[in-house]
Amino acid sequence: MEWKTVGHNSLKHVFERQLASGIFSQSYLLIGPQGVGKKTLALEFARAIVKAETSQANHPDILLLDQLVEGGAEAVRSALGQISGTPLVSNHRVVIIEGADRLNHHSANALLKTLEEPSSRTIFFLIADTQSVLPTIRSRCQTFACNRLLDSQMADYILKNNLIVSTDLLKIADGSIGTMYELLRDSEEINQIIVQLHSLNTAVQGSYVDKIVALQEFAEVDSDVLKKLFSYWIGQLKRELPINPRAHQTISAVSEAIVKLQQSMNKKLLLQSLLFNA
Repeated sequence: MEWKTVGHNSLKHVFERQLASGIFSQSYLLIGPQGVGKKTLALEFARAIVKAETSQANHPDILLLDQLVEGGAEAVRSALGQISGTPLVSNHRVVIIEGADRLNHHSANALLKTLEEPSSRTIFFLIADTQSVLPTIRSRCQTFACNRLLDSQMADYILKNNLIVSTDLLKIADGSIGTMYELLRDSEEINQIIVQLHSLNTAVQGSYVDKIVALQEFAEVDSDVLKKLFSYWIGQLKRELPINPRAHQTISAVSEAIVKLQQSMNKKLLLQSLLFNA
């Protein structure tokens, strides 16, 4: 099979063997960072399962349920109710659901009922950016990790698509084609992120005054923007590990800060703990 998705070669081999045998799992769970091609890979596999024509943009037996996370349990039940019965034109129907790690308890339970008693001809792909998927759902799925792309894979993609990407942007993207495209749309944002990451690194390694200045600066940043900035920072720090083993400590502290931001912890206290203890 000729894949358009970049990377994830071991997973592609698994899918190719299943396509050859015609035997598929009832439910798959793909977990990995944003923008590494999880949904694209699931969609490519789905199109192969239902034998979609190359020229066919949409297929009646592939359902993309992207808004379930925001809709709650009732939206989950309503959407899943629409997929009962037999596929329309193929031997299988494939349902792709994003945000499996962001479903609340009630929504997850509504989905779980369908996964526990699935139609024999319906295949589910659940997509998650983090490991925060309920164990009850995870236990019903064949789970695969979709890791960040290698620098060489990113370089090949950039060359094939005639893109102009700076070294700084490539570092920030950290193996995520989706992130790379997001940043390419706004050159001012790239420059701002570079400056902010420099400020954070200076604060962690610098003097008391450096930390206070950074604390005042980042306390004014929106929490969602700060979470994204922290994720870029982690990527940058991971690249420094071979020459800076102390970065392990900072990565752990930043990861904990992201969790606390998601829990709506006081931003100023969170930043104070991070900048003075990382």
